[in-house]
Amino acid sequence: MTSLFKGTYTDPDIELALAQSLMTMVGGFSPPVVVICIGTDANIADSLGPLVGTMLVEGGSSLPVYGTLNQPIHARNLMAKVQAIKQSYPGFMEMAIDASAGKKEELGIIEVKNGGVYPGKALQKGCLRWVIYRLWARWGSFRASGITDT
Repeated sequence: MTSLFKGTYTDPDIELALAQSLMTMVGGFSPPVVVICIGTDANIADSLGPLVGTMLVEGGSSLPVYGTLNQPIHARNLMAKVQAIKQSYPGFMEMAIDASAGKKEELGIIEVKNGGVYPGKALQKGCLRWVIYRLWARWGSFRASGITDT
């Protein structure tokens, strides 16, 4: 998987650089893009997707956005939601926004990559791998005893 953008939340110009990267990426697609924000606010470490989805919808995004605080997409409804999205937007490129656990040295990284996501992988939920592009942020680290927020 190729990294199209990578930075840390402490970078002073992260917002502008990420926005420019996403605009370049999304603007170059035909067919258009549908944004799928994965996660739930039931767990603060998994709330990136629905928080971003809510901000995009409230900000008047011109792209279709799925997965908000009021209507989250998570491990329990993911398969059905993705199927419905694919039926509503056939041929659209899919971009997922999700939180991710990683190594301690990766904490705070925000990255856009081409390639699929594995929602629920850290918790061994065994969800499908799909989408073409993903934006994710690293929130915690793996340890022998499990995942820890750091």
